[in-house]
Amino acid sequence: MKKIIALMALGSIVVTSAAFAADISSGSVSNEAIELKGQKGTGGAQTIGKLSTGVKLGVSYDNTSYAFITKHKSGTKLYGSAAGDTKLYVQEGTTGDLTTAPSNSDSTDFQSGWSSL
Repeated sequence: MKKIIALMALGSIVVTSAAFAADISSGSVSNEAIELKGQKGTGGAQTIGKLSTGVKLGVSYDNTSYAFITKHKSGTKLYGSAAGDTKLYVQEGTTGDLTTAPSNSDSTDFQSGWSSL
């Protein structure tokens, strides 16, 4: 339950940010345990969260929308969500690192092979 709440909080914070993650370009997967940065307008970037050790984030974004997937390397479940979507999605995978990011910056990637929580 803590993971679901954390993911929902991340999604709600991210939607208010123009740029939300340091060193993660759209369509890529982060390193483990990075700090997530947010910036609104011309102010400086501020830390809005941090991934736990073993957790990676895959993200696709543009100026107005985003989609993300998270996964712990020792777990088998992938969790994802997107801006403008009230659902949190889950997909069964295998143990190991997250290797792919969403290909779209909306919930399109979660329409097939994913279940909503």
